[in-house]
Amino acid sequence: MLTRLFPFLDRRRAAARAEAGRWWLLMRDDATAPQLLAAFSDWLEADPAHPAAFEEVCRRLGPPGPARSPRPAAPPQAAPRRAWRPALALAAVLTAAVIAAHGPAPRPDIAVPPGQWQEDRLADGSVVAFGPGSRGWLRFDERLREIRLDTGSVIVEAAPDPQRPLVVETPHGSVRVVGTRFLVVADGSRTGVTVSHGAVETVAAARPEERRILRPPDHVQLTPTGIVEPAPGAVADTADEVRQGWRSFAAAPLADVAEALAAASGERILVLPTAPAAAVTGRFRMRDAGPTLALLADAYGLRRLEPWPGTTVIY
Repeated sequence: MLTRLFPFLDRRRAAARAEAGRWWLLMRDDATAPQLLAAFSDWLEADPAHPAAFEEVCRRLGPPGPARSPRPAAPPQAAPRRAWRPALALAAVLTAAVIAAHGPAPRPDIAVPPGQWQEDRLADGSVVAFGPGSRGWLRFDERLREIRLDTGSVIVEAAPDPQRPLVVETPHGSVRVVGTRFLVVADGSRTGVTVSHGAVETVAAARPEERRILRPPDHVQLTPTGIVEPAPGAVADTADEVRQGWRSFAAAPLADVAEALAAASGERILVLPTAPAAAVTGRFRMRDAGPTLALLADAYGLRRLEPWPGTTVIY
């Protein structure tokens, strides 16, 4: 009845569905999604009809089967009322965004597929277990034993060598040890360090003069502002729990939790800039993306869609 009285409503819905269909094609392609997340988010916010149209398209078109890269298409225009914001992509989506001018990135020594663990015995006898989605480099010579962990997690059983302390470097700081067992988890905004045996020295990249000596069961966070002690009663990750697929978070950014969940489960998770800001606290089963995402959505007022197999969009 309303569309008969007001034909422009039907045209508006048809236009919204057409735009939603183009976004459905563009956002399922790993090559284009990182650059378009902010524009897609703007489009969703520009009109209350847009989220409903996208949800309708997802019900009609997905999930049809394995995602395939569509033919290149001109992206729909973002709403002019808002400025372009940096794209936020997670897990495998982030690694696809390589700046063409610099050519392909060098292949890391450590590149663990999502959902898997990689255990190695190093030349000095140390045993390391890299968690799902971990990426980094190894450097061992007559003076230094160094693991560069850009993202992911590593459980280290360091062989004693007083002349060559083993160092784990992350974007947020470093962990130095002579011989012990400890866990390092490098999330997007912080690095967690938990000691099981022995002692380690932690140094924050933001404040090199700030150092902590940790002994079991000490735990700290290396952040862009320095070393942060855990809150009273906070539950820290342990090596065994992380190996079993569990993670504990205390007021962690949603992006960090989603990135860790994507790495552990192998799911593709896109967090749009429109997603409500959330400081996530709790203990989660990271291998089970579906139930964990449902729990996060209920707890923090998130909306989620599954437009393609193995992909969840949070907004």
